[in-house]
Amino acid sequence: MVKTARNFNPSFHLLQLLQQQYNFEERGVIEIKGKGEMKTYFLTERNFSAL
Repeated sequence: MVKTARNFNPSFHLLQLLQQQYNFEERGVIEIKGKGEMKTYFLTERNFSAL
């Protein structure tokens, strides 16, 4: 997981675990230091309708 000041980019596996409870926006493929190119997502908000 990569964290920035306002958003964090969950790994694909974390995204799979959280996608029922939170909404994500696809950021696209970016170069991650030490990992190579990866598809990344921003967590945008909590999905209260899933509760």
